[in-house]
Amino acid sequence: MSRATDPMRMNWLWRLICEVADVQAAEMVEALQDMQVAVDQQRVRSWSVSDRDDSFFPMTIAEVERNMRALVASRIAMRADRDELDGNSAGAARGAFGAGNGTPDDEREPHGTAQGADRAVVAEEAVGDA
Repeated sequence: MSRATDPMRMNWLWRLICEVADVQAAEMVEALQDMQVAVDQQRVRSWSVSDRDDSFFPMTIAEVERNMRALVASRIAMRADRDELDGNSAGAARGAFGAGNGTPDDEREPHGTAQGADRAVVAEEAVGDA
């Protein structure tokens, strides 16, 4: 692959992620807002358009990582909620990716509000620290 990588313009990678993971703008907005990130649909859409488009907004590698962690946490929480509604709560707290890293919740650093903190912890367990 001959693509030069500019860590301050990772929109091309974000577009690929969105295609593979079937990420919709509304889902991303909700996931980011759950993590206490102020964002709207216009900004989320601006990451997925061509850099020649007037609404284009460059995306950094740190934003790609943050978005992936928020998306993973949101999807794990949705599965846990669905499992709980189905009466199958065994294993739902562990999420879709198996066991966590073994660190008790009270030993982790805080991540904001209670809901955002829970999702951030789950995302870290599922994805791991970079």
